[in-house]
Amino acid sequence: MVYCFKPKGFSGMIAMLLSALKSLRLINIKVVVDSDDWEGHGGWNDILPYPWWQKKVFSFQEKWLLEHAESITLASKKLIEIARSIRGKQDSLYYLPNGVEATSPKQEVEASSRVRAMHRIGEMPLVLLYTRYVEFQPERVVHIMQEAESQGVCYTLLVVGEGVGHEGEDLEKLWQDKSMKSRLIRAGWIPAEEIKDYISAADLAIYPMDDNIINQTKCPVKLVELMSAGVPVVADAVGQINEYITHNKSGLIVEPGDEVTFGRMVAYLLESPSERDRLGRGAMKEIEKRFLWKNLAETVEEALKV
Repeated sequence: MVYCFKPKGFSGMIAMLLSALKSLRLINIKVVVDSDDWEGHGGWNDILPYPWWQKKVFSFQEKWLLEHAESITLASKKLIEIARSIRGKQDSLYYLPNGVEATSPKQEVEASSRVRAMHRIGEMPLVLLYTRYVEFQPERVVHIMQEAESQGVCYTLLVVGEGVGHEGEDLEKLWQDKSMKSRLIRAGWIPAEEIKDYISAADLAIYPMDDNIINQTKCPVKLVELMSAGVPVVADAVGQINEYITHNKSGLIVEPGDEVTFGRMVAYLLESPSERDRLGRGAMKEIEKRFLWKNLAETVEEALKV
């Protein structure tokens, strides 16, 4: 058995070769493919700076393997839908979203205090944006937080992560152009072992996602990290967000693109510590109930069964 992650490039070539050899009965190997993104039209091929011929190869590989692989694990409901349309059947498709080893509540006060002291945040309410910027246009974040500010709340927006281009700088310039009263801090790329400290410092997190095929098909592992730590999240109701967050139970979700409602929900949570606590506990319960790897592993075992 060969389990191929990311059905593109060299791993995709090997998976295609093995599948073809098996169809000719020259080998007896089960080929399993995992997909957690969409590369083709409207997907990553349209964003990343691949040469034109690579884009064509990646798109061909993706569709060919989704059609011919003996068994496929897919990280989102949208990918299941796409694979079913390509294969013309439902069999051998396994829904395998991102999970965690175990829910891990926010760390001790010391961890939060270190982050707050490092960035001179003090006791100001802290909103966390944990991102690579590919999920949204920077101006959307400004509009959302501008609406929150108009509701009379004061906060610090802490951005953890970097984009593939100059999205961070763009966000900072837009923030300054709008003369925002609240503070924006760009922490940049943080070592993995320190991420939990930043999460522990957050009073709440925002997870904006534009409604496009990349976001519909992806499975946001950063969201899982936030929820498993008990951070209340406000997010756009796009793709897998709807699978992880039950509105008003394990977080708050808004119609995609509704920046006014999004901002008002942020303001509402900033003004209500008890609601933040309730939704944070609900988020942990949701992850623990449905998205622990010890339970998701059963799906992997079924997909790999020879």
